[in-house]
Amino acid sequence: MSVYADILIIINIIVDYFIIRIVQHFLQLSIETWRILLASFFGGISSLYIFIPQSSLLFEILYRISVCLTLSIILCGFKSIKKTIFACILIFIVTCAYTGTMIALWFIIKPNGMVINNSIVYFDVSPMMIIMFTVIFYIIFSILNFAFKRTAKFSEKCFLKIGVMDREIKIKAIIDSGNSLEDPFSDSEIIITDEKQIKLLFGEDYYQNKELKNRFRKIPYGTVGGKGLLDAYRCDYAIANSKDSATKLNKPILAISKTDFNDDYSAIVNPRIFL
Repeated sequence: MSVYADILIIINIIVDYFIIRIVQHFLQLSIETWRILLASFFGGISSLYIFIPQSSLLFEILYRISVCLTLSIILCGFKSIKKTIFACILIFIVTCAYTGTMIALWFIIKPNGMVINNSIVYFDVSPMMIIMFTVIFYIIFSILNFAFKRTAKFSEKCFLKIGVMDREIKIKAIIDSGNSLEDPFSDSEIIITDEKQIKLLFGEDYYQNKELKNRFRKIPYGTVGGKGLLDAYRCDYAIANSKDSATKLNKPILAISKTDFNDDYSAIVNPRIFL
């Protein structure tokens, strides 16, 4: 059966685009569009590996890991080695899940021909059919991820100790992946809190304090209701303690919520701070 390089690349660019979107969805990452497109193109080109003569299993695994690592570097850069490695692992897992799903679907449908070489799968069908299965796979993953979020323990909490110069506050926070805010100028973790906690930490007249100007910044956010900017201030440190682990954040950023929180918690943190 003939394998056409142009079709192979185009199909895999589309496939990798959806895989990257899945990874972005799970990690709650804010990734520039050009990074996603570049990573998808690289993933499509890497599929040409199918034309290399059959290699050893060890070499195939190393090749796959190197491709996933390159994709994660394109997507996340070098700002956080931890995030890059975690993205690499998740890309590898999702890719294996996608390949397994495609093979399972195709065996159920009884294809006329299929080529598997060097862990690259090529089906002798129209590109639209492969794209359709890829979209279905993406929708299934999105539904499962949404269902997991809805049934997860949304009320899981941690305790924060936040310090600025000679001041320190202790507050209760909920751990929620919905807090996916990122500082466009640094790799600092962002804690969402309300103005009451800001006043306790920086003083009642914090917005008039000239000494805080070098700590002030605007953080972009997006919700179902629209997009905008949140006022935020950089802290010196924060120590987060949950029931399972503890971590120290260097120079985290406190973003001020548009609405006050209830008495049950005073801040929202992303679970990635404990990774």
